[in-house]
Amino acid sequence: MLQTLNWTDEAKPCTLDEVKFLEQKLNLSLPLAYQEFLLWMGHGSGEFMRGEDFQFGQLKSIREGALELMQFNNFPEPLPDDAIVFTIHQGCAFGFMQGSEGCNPPIHFYFEQENGQGLIKWNNFNNLESYLLDYMESLIKFFNKS
Repeated sequence: MLQTLNWTDEAKPCTLDEVKFLEQKLNLSLPLAYQEFLLWMGHGSGEFMRGEDFQFGQLKSIREGALELMQFNNFPEPLPDDAIVFTIHQGCAFGFMQGSEGCNPPIHFYFEQENGQGLIKWNNFNNLESYLLDYMESLIKFFNKS
């Protein structure tokens, strides 16, 4: 994909110790698919996912931002206790998975709508892989139009 987009940036992985630290900090076992994601590009992905906050060092502020967005939108439901907020997009949408939903869980998204209300789209993607593939396909389509 990077060749298709003519990008030379490389992904920057987390260490296994950092992944274990995150599990301890969250008091959750991270799904294996998310662990693999962190071990591939937990500290950055170069041009890929530009505009998304998802890096290891941002995870605390990502979760805080997600909770603030829900509060700002007066969203009536709390974020599930086992929610792992792994990405936030420009402060108006975030993606999360639940630790209780297995080693390759579905990806849920919260969106701020034009009317200022929040909406959770449950099972927006079957798993992390389908989310990342969709993201890549969108980028390729976008850059092919340019």
